[in-house]
Amino acid sequence: MLLKLYHCNMQTKCGVSLMQKILSVLLLILCSAWLVRAQAQPLKVAFCDGDRAPYVLRNETGGLTGLDVEYWSALLENMRRLAGVSNVSEDLRNVLRQPPVVTVMPQKALLQQLKQQLYDIAFCAIQVDLDLSNFVDFSLPYATAGYQGVVIKQDSPIDGMTVLQQAFGTSNAWALFSLLLLVILSIIFAHLIWIVERKDNPNINKYYGPGVFDSWWLGIVTAMTVGYGDKVPVTVQGKILTIAWMFAGTYCVGMFGAAVTSTFVNSQNLSYLPPADKLLQIQKVTDLDGYRLGTSSVIAKHFLEQQLLNSTVLVYENVTNLLSALVNQTIDVAVDETWTVRWLLQNDPTFKDNNLIQVGDVFEHRPRVIAIGRPGYDVDKVYHLVQVAQSDLMYGTGELNYKLLLEKWLKASVKTTPSTYIDRFDKALMRWCIIYMIGLGIFMVLWGLFVIWHYWNEIKQSRIRFGLLRSMGLGLKFRCLLR
Repeated sequence: MLLKLYHCNMQTKCGVSLMQKILSVLLLILCSAWLVRAQAQPLKVAFCDGDRAPYVLRNETGGLTGLDVEYWSALLENMRRLAGVSNVSEDLRNVLRQPPVVTVMPQKALLQQLKQQLYDIAFCAIQVDLDLSNFVDFSLPYATAGYQGVVIKQDSPIDGMTVLQQAFGTSNAWALFSLLLLVILSIIFAHLIWIVERKDNPNINKYYGPGVFDSWWLGIVTAMTVGYGDKVPVTVQGKILTIAWMFAGTYCVGMFGAAVTSTFVNSQNLSYLPPADKLLQIQKVTDLDGYRLGTSSVIAKHFLEQQLLNSTVLVYENVTNLLSALVNQTIDVAVDETWTVRWLLQNDPTFKDNNLIQVGDVFEHRPRVIAIGRPGYDVDKVYHLVQVAQSDLMYGTGELNYKLLLEKWLKASVKTTPSTYIDRFDKALMRWCIIYMIGLGIFMVLWGLFVIWHYWNEIKQSRIRFGLLRSMGLGLKFRCLLR
């Protein structure tokens, strides 16, 4: 009996001990889960530092500002709001409730650490890159930018000689050919006319030298459609020859006029511009051919090399070094991201007064995106939440604020349009026209004074004669008597 009671008591104690162990394990699991949830790591956000204005730059106090910084603030607020009303995990909500850990580093280091998946979200005006896509996801584009050329604005001087050279143009082979053809055909025509007209035409000298010259004069006057009428053919043969010469001469003169006109029109094209002004007329990528190029982007370098330009392309560490090389004339054209360069030209005192100007169209447009990586934790949900928050921010409830943000950092930096060589030439032409008119007026006055001085004695004698006639009471009809 006692043995049975002892055995029952031992089973009861064992049952209680087992229950305690089970409860302890469950409590430990619950505490561990709570601790894991409570210790959820905040978002690790990276921004690049350096020449990435207006995307990321330092303000007067040393803090971060720019398009990317303000866009991230609005996006994070939108993500927190959407996380509270959408079906996301409690863990992700806990992550978003915590202030993100922000790290600032150079662009190259940031891209390298993105490949090591050390950050959740990264901003640096990032472009979609095939190599980088193996390590991170890309968000929706929040801005679009491309590459644009930058040159030194050096207005070449336009003096009076330049105006005259531009007016007459450069040598033209067609003009020279048509003029030579006119002279050769007119000489042949002169000989033929002299042969058929020398015996019957009193206006054509019968001797060879003077006669051929008279006939040549007739041919030139006819070809130029002047038609003095002092020398005309009188024989039937001469008239037939002259009719044929009218067509041939008019053709030669017309060809000469067309060649001269085309030269004048083409004198306003790029091939006739001074070298400094040709740079200001760059519009397309193909216009960069033959120049020394520089860029701070490897992607831009690859793009320029794919265009098969007859140009050398140098890569600089950052945009500041690139623009400094342009100022020092190490390169002819700097090609880089349009918004960054424009911001520096308008706000950086180093380059603001160096006559640097953007030229041509923006080419190779590329979207700016956010790099998203969530190593080992809820990758898809973070990516999805960023996409939804971006869509709502840019096209939904936050669209107005998003447009104001772009207006503040991008659209406000207006491109400066350089004055073209043609505009400056027109102004110089008007200025020199006024100078030539003043010079002509002075010449006419001096000429008139010279004429008066040359004929001063005759004028004095004429005045004396008129005085005598008036004193004698004779009329003007007797004036001829005193000449």
